[in-house]
Amino acid sequence: MACVGGVEPDWSALAVELKKPAVTLKILCEEYRAIHPDGYGYSRFCELFRSFVQRLSSTMRQKHVPGDKVFIDYSGKTLPIVDGKTGETARRRFSSVL
Repeated sequence: MACVGGVEPDWSALAVELKKPAVTLKILCEEYRAIHPDGYGYSRFCELFRSFVQRLSSTMRQKHVPGDKVFIDYSGKTLPIVDGKTGETARRRFSSVL
């Protein structure tokens, strides 16, 4: 996987960055190419990144006693919820699983 310009991207750091809102592979590749103009092109960059991700373990087995815990996740962007009586708008995000 040698890079033409001699500088291999830090794939693990890119994987972390990609989890942030509004970050795309296109943006990450553009930032990489701004620093390393002779580096990978976009299609090769994406191909190598996907190859890196496939080598990661995507599962984490956890054993839980049923009903023992509740799992809560504050998920993504908020949704506007309008109170039908007052017209007041609140922004909420919440999900849970028992």
